[in-house]
Amino acid sequence: MKVANFAKLFDHSIVRPDATREEVLRFTATATRLGTASLTVQPHYIRLALPELRGSGVLLGTVVGFPHGNETPAPSQTPQRACRFCRDQSPSSSSAVTSW
Repeated sequence: MKVANFAKLFDHSIVRPDATREEVLRFTATATRLGTASLTVQPHYIRLALPELRGSGVLLGTVVGFPHGNETPAPSQTPQRACRFCRDQSPSSSSAVTSW
């Protein structure tokens, strides 16, 4: 199996609570170079990663309510609002993990 075909079987992600902009950019470069199926980032990094992945064939995903508590802050954030915010940022997919 060729590396390009093998890489398409994997999702690459950087959703650590302490992830930096520089690390997210490095992960986007790696996902693009390898041609992974997708890259998953925290919601507040969607706008950073999206232009970097455009045209690469790598889908952009995000998480909602990921258990680190590092989603986009809003005191009255509900799961529905969090999902709408992520949808409006134009990722290819999102996953919601919630106990709300």
